[in-house]
Amino acid sequence: MRGDARKRKQTTRIGRIRLWRGVSQQDLAKATGLSLSTLRRIENGENTNPPIRHLVNIAAALHC
Repeated sequence: MRGDARKRKQTTRIGRIRLWRGVSQQDLAKATGLSLSTLRRIENGENTNPPIRHLVNIAAALHC
């Protein structure tokens, strides 16, 4: 359970950073090459084990 909570917290960080940067989910999806539904699942914690390449692309697009 502790690991699940950590993963949910990590994924919500993506959403907070995205909002802080003023980037919409649609714009971030385009910038990363991810589908909007994939990005949403990562952000809301439904996909708790996304491929590292997705996370790297998201971080790069958000300038993290």
